[in-house]
Amino acid sequence: MNLLPILEGMLNAQPTHNISALRAIDLINEGIPIVDTYVQGNIDISFVNSVKELSFFNCIVESFLAEGVEFAAPMKLINTHFKSCQFRYAYFLNGLTIENCVFDQNLSFESGGHNQPNYPVIIKGNVFNDRVDFFDCWFRSSVIVTENNFLKGTNIQSKNQMITFDIEPTITNNIGDLSS
Repeated sequence: MNLLPILEGMLNAQPTHNISALRAIDLINEGIPIVDTYVQGNIDISFVNSVKELSFFNCIVESFLAEGVEFAAPMKLINTHFKSCQFRYAYFLNGLTIENCVFDQNLSFESGGHNQPNYPVIIKGNVFNDRVDFFDCWFRSSVIVTENNFLKGTNIQSKNQMITFDIEPTITNNIGDLSS
């Protein structure tokens, strides 16, 4: 697997807009995708009851915190660089797609997941520079984890981390320790 195109794409990303975290929260509340944007500051939508469709495309995000959030619509993170990001206790009821992204720091999905039947979780072609934690996650529909680079590992395949899959996950062509 060649991750060079992913890294080159991210290193060459040049967002055309700069916005504050507060403006990003307004867009999220309106269900408007954030595209080609550098987001300054900390986007904190933690413990919001329900979030409309949330999408980041071709962005650089300084900090994104969505702990204890129930996402009532599909969430898409595509070609985006997250300097800091957390999803503890987040429920992705209508699915989650993370594709061709870079995450600089530890990323936790602890006690989350909960995607409903027919709404997959897809994690494809990403670079995780720090550990990714799936402790106590429950996935009720398909999960696809493929072509990622887990530089400091993940516990997605650990047998003693209380990770539950109602459907056998597809985990292929990844780099790094998947059971740490």
